[in-house]
Amino acid sequence: MGPFCGRLQKSSHFDSSQVASPFPVQTAMISKDHLLRMLSKDHQPAVDIKDEHRQFADERRGLLGLAAMALIVGAATGCVGAIFRLLLVQADQLRDTMIIWAHGHEIWGFLFIVGACGVATLVAAGMVRQFSPHAAGSGIPHVEAVLHEQIPPAPFRLVPVKFFGGLLAIGSGLALGREGPTVQIGAGIAVFAARVCQLSWANTRVLLAAAAGAGLATAFNAPIAGLVFVLEELVQKFEQRIAVAALAALATAIPVARLFLGDAPDFRVEPLNYPGVESAPQGFDRVFTPDLLEVPGALPNDGDAHRGAAHAPMLHGQRA
Repeated sequence: MGPFCGRLQKSSHFDSSQVASPFPVQTAMISKDHLLRMLSKDHQPAVDIKDEHRQFADERRGLLGLAAMALIVGAATGCVGAIFRLLLVQADQLRDTMIIWAHGHEIWGFLFIVGACGVATLVAAGMVRQFSPHAAGSGIPHVEAVLHEQIPPAPFRLVPVKFFGGLLAIGSGLALGREGPTVQIGAGIAVFAARVCQLSWANTRVLLAAAAGAGLATAFNAPIAGLVFVLEELVQKFEQRIAVAALAALATAIPVARLFLGDAPDFRVEPLNYPGVESAPQGFDRVFTPDLLEVPGALPNDGDAHRGAAHAPMLHGQRA
């Protein structure tokens, strides 16, 4: 019985792998990533209201910080734009003085004026070509292209090149406006400030548009025109962040510029002298008499009442 029990004890170790199952079982390996995706679908976390409030607060703080930077950039744009305008006035006066002097020197005075203006124009063109080609032209198309991400922002050397180049070109008598340089100078100051503060492109774009509007407002002493220029011409739509930053930049650009330029209107319109009745053609007063301008059914005036009373006995006498 010993050998039999030994064989029985050996056979008592049951191995399930050796038993054939009457039903085939298919097993599949599930990866860890697939299991996590299944769990995430089945158990999606609920939206945390606190996270939404926290995100809104962060956006508000970001907008407030951007508005604070717009105040500084607007003040700088107003200061540089005002100095640019004052120097343009001095350049115009200098050119007029030279022209008056040239009248007394006949052909040599004429050649001197033409040569001086030509040299100033060549120097301005050489500065643009050598140091900052983006400063060519008006400057507003370049700002629009940067805002629409068609070209990258220009380096900061654009600002001095546009300042002195515009001063030489406009001061020499070329038919150019001062709004283009001030807009591009403001945009260049904004890009420089954004790079110093390491702002993202989204915030840089907002600051650039706001400073460009401040430059236009400084050129014409018109803050509302600067805001309309930003929303209608540059971005061509209403954006809350850009509108807030533009208002902040205008709030400092105009006061700073008026410290240099004063608060007088940029375009003065003299009062018009309207002609009186005494300057009317002869017979005008007889043609346009009150009788011809009476409205049927209107109440009679005092003169009509007296005339009616005077004609009443005659009418009664005729009837009689």
